[in-house]
Amino acid sequence: MRLTRVLQAELIILGTLIGSYINSTKGWRWIFWLSLIIGFALVIPYILYVPETRVGAILSRRSRKLRR
Repeated sequence: MRLTRVLQAELIILGTLIGSYINSTKGWRWIFWLSLIIGFALVIPYILYVPETRVGAILSRRSRKLRR
């Protein structure tokens, strides 16, 4: 638990440093573009590997499977 908090704090600091570097070299608009690119890159594995947890979706999938 403690390691997770330390890692989160380090990532926040690292993100701030990277954001300020991008802002000073490329401009403030690039921070938003970079966030968009990273966000889309992370959505694809999220959709592929994170299982559905909504009860309605799980039950409808299970009922379709039982009807076959």
